[in-house]
Amino acid sequence: MVPAGLSIAASTFDVGQFEQNIVEFLDGNVVGYAYAMNQNGALATSGADGDARTAADGQADFQADTRIEVASVSKTVTAVAVLKLLQDQNISVEDKIWPYLPTAWQSDMGPNITDIEFNDLLKHESGFRTSANSYEALQELISDGVDSDDYGDFQYLNANYTLLRVITPYLWRILP
Repeated sequence: MVPAGLSIAASTFDVGQFEQNIVEFLDGNVVGYAYAMNQNGALATSGADGDARTAADGQADFQADTRIEVASVSKTVTAVAVLKLLQDQNISVEDKIWPYLPTAWQSDMGPNITDIEFNDLLKHESGFRTSANSYEALQELISDGVDSDDYGDFQYLNANYTLLRVITPYLWRILP
């Protein structure tokens, strides 16, 4: 409640100002970009600038409708989702992942899988050394296990986050 005699100016979101801020921030700081902004359920503005591909890859300008692979950007979204679910369930990043693997996988876990913690996947320190980008390939990765000499050593490997994306629904299901 606003005390008598005081007024509060209504604030509104200025799409044009927001667009200007984004463009000023990105110009000169990235190779290329595209953006689209909706307001009240409709496209308010969009734009693009820079290179979608540099000369080394066959130069192409970014357009507002340029399609790109999100690639490792999805790792950030995955990490946030997993960390939020762990927090909500009072599960530590140092807890083991195996109880949250698909049930069918738990009967065929290879060496050292029961040692892997959420933190290991988040930091790419699980010990996995093979790429696995499908459900079946991940199941095989779990079945093969990891070498104890590799466990805890950093190796950037998409399989770590692909496995986190498989585990996420199992974390979600235990929510009250």
